[in-house]
Amino acid sequence: SGGGTVTGYGLVASQLKRIREANLHLVVSIDEIAASGGYLVASLAHEIIAAPFACIGSIGVVYELPNFHQFLSDRGIAYKQVTAGKYKRTLSILGENTPDGESKVKEDLEMTHDLFQRYITQYRKLDLDEVATGETWPASVAHQKGLVDKITTSDQFIEEHLSTYAVLSIKTQ
Repeated sequence: SGGGTVTGYGLVASQLKRIREANLHLVVSIDEIAASGGYLVASLAHEIIAAPFACIGSIGVVYELPNFHQFLSDRGIAYKQVTAGKYKRTLSILGENTPDGESKVKEDLEMTHDLFQRYITQYRKLDLDEVATGETWPASVAHQKGLVDKITTSDQFIEEHLSTYAVLSIKTQ
C-alpha cells in the first residue's frame, strides 16, 4: 500500500499486533509498495521481505487541502463558518487560513510523525534520522537502511518454504 489515513492503517497494525502477541511468526512480503501507513503495518512483522524494485519507506505525515478563499473573494463571495473551540477548524477549504491555524496543524503533524516513529521502532531497529524523512527507496536501498530484511518476491518465498511450512489458500467472496 502507498499509505492513507492514520486511523485506517493504525487499525490494520493493531490487527497484525494480535498475530505477534499470539506468538505466531509474522512475515510481511512487499512485492510492490509499502509506503507511509503501508510501512507502518509492515513494520510489525518479525521479517520483512521485498521484491527488488518494491518501493519502501515514506515514514512521514502529510496534510493537504485546496484553498479557494482568494478565488471566492475575487468574485465577491463571502464564506462564513462558526465553530466552538479554538482549534475546531484549523484549516479551511473555503475560508481564510491563518498562520495560527497552519501552526497548529504543523504541531499536530509533528506529534503524529513522532508517534509513527515510536511505533515502528518498537519492532524495528532503525536510524530514524536517516529513514524518517518521508522519502521512499527501492527495496535494495531499503534493505541497506534496515527497513527490509531480505530481497525476494512472495512467490520465491512461498516456493522456498513449501516443504517446511503449511501453505494455505484463503478465499473470500
